[in-house]
Amino acid sequence: VDNLVNVLRIAGPEYKHIMDNALSEFADAFFCGSAYGSGLEIDADDTDSLKDRVFECAREIQKRVPERKPENETNDMGGSSNQRREIEKNIRNAGTGSRQVFTRAKAYLEGIKDDTTVKGKDIPIDIVIDLALIPREDLEENMETWAFLVMSCCGMENVNFIFELPEIQGADTAPEALIEDIANAAAAAEALSVLKEKIKAAAELSRIPDDMDKLFKERINAGRREGAIEIPITSKARLEWAGERDVELEPDQYPVAMDGRTVVQGKGVLLRDFGAALTIGLAKASMVTAKKRDDEKGEGDEKELPRLKKRLLGKLRKLYGLLRKDVTITERTLDNMIHASSTVRLNLAISMALPPVTRMYFKELRIFHDNIQLALCAA
Repeated sequence: VDNLVNVLRIAGPEYKHIMDNALSEFADAFFCGSAYGSGLEIDADDTDSLKDRVFECAREIQKRVPERKPENETNDMGGSSNQRREIEKNIRNAGTGSRQVFTRAKAYLEGIKDDTTVKGKDIPIDIVIDLALIPREDLEENMETWAFLVMSCCGMENVNFIFELPEIQGADTAPEALIEDIANAAAAAEALSVLKEKIKAAAELSRIPDDMDKLFKERINAGRREGAIEIPITSKARLEWAGERDVELEPDQYPVAMDGRTVVQGKGVLLRDFGAALTIGLAKASMVTAKKRDDEKGEGDEKELPRLKKRLLGKLRKLYGLLRKDVTITERTLDNMIHASSTVRLNLAISMALPPVTRMYFKELRIFHDNIQLALCAA
C-alpha cells in the first residue's frame, strides 16, 4: 500500500479521488484476485517478485491519472505521443535494470556490516555529485530524485553524499561546454536547501531516519573522509579535460561519467538517469571494498571479490545493454573499473559514459521526472 500511495502522490492532490478509488481497487486486486493476478501471496524468499507485482499494479492504476498539461504549452520539444511512450518505456526498463544491480551491491555492503572476521567492514564510501550536471532551472525535480536516491541508501551507514560545484583550474583553457554547464548550475547551498526540503516531504512515506538534522549533519556534505572510496558522478567533458591535462585520479577515486551538455540554448535541458549512475557507482564501491577485504585475508581463505563479480556481471551487462547498446560488459571490464591505474579507470569511465534520457524544455520534462521518481519510490 505504501508503494501505491507513493505512486499516486505523484499525480498531485487534485486527483485525490483517483487515489481513494485506486486504493480500494488495489485491496480487491491483491486480497481477492483480479486481472492483475491471483490474490496476494507472500513468499519470504522472493520479496522482489512481490515488489514487482505491487509495482505493476500501481503503474496500471497510475496510468489512468489524467496527464497534466501546462496552459499554452506546445508539444514541439516533447515529440509525438509515440516518442513519449518510448521514453517512458526506456525509463521503466532502465529503472528495473538499475534496481537489480543496486540490490546486489547493497546486499553485499549491508551483509558485511556485522562481519568481525575481516577488516574493512566499515570502509567509508563517499558519493560525490557534480552539480554542473543539473541546470538551475530544473533543480527542484532533480533534487527530488536525489532525495529518493539518498533515502534508498540509508541502510548502508558507511555511504555518505557530497553535492558540490567543483572549481576548474585553468578556466581559460577549459571546454566551453563545461564552463557553461558550471555557469548554469545552482550553488551547493541552494541545492542542499532544496534537497533537505524534498527529503522531509517524502519522509512520511519512506523508511528513513526520523532525525533529519542528524542525517544531514552526518551523511550529507559532512566532508571527505580519510580512507574513503570516492565515487565522483561527473560529466564526461570534465573527465576528458582532466585526461588532456594529464591529471590523475586519486588512488581511491572511481568516477562515473555522464555524457552530454546540460543546457543548449534553444534546445532545452538534459534529463539524466542519476539512478543508473548511483547504481554503477555503488557496484564499483562494493567491488573495491571486496578487494580491500580480500587483501586482508589469509592465503587459504575464500575470496569475496570473485563471487561478487559473478553476481554483478550479468546484471550490469543487462543494464548497459539498455543504456548503451555499443558497450559490452565482461569480467575484464569489471577488473578495469577498479584497476590500480588511474589512466585505466579514467579512460574506462569516459568510454562508458551514461547517455542522457532525453533533451527537452524543462517544463516538458515533468512527466518523465515523475516516471523516474515513480520507479524509485516503488523500489
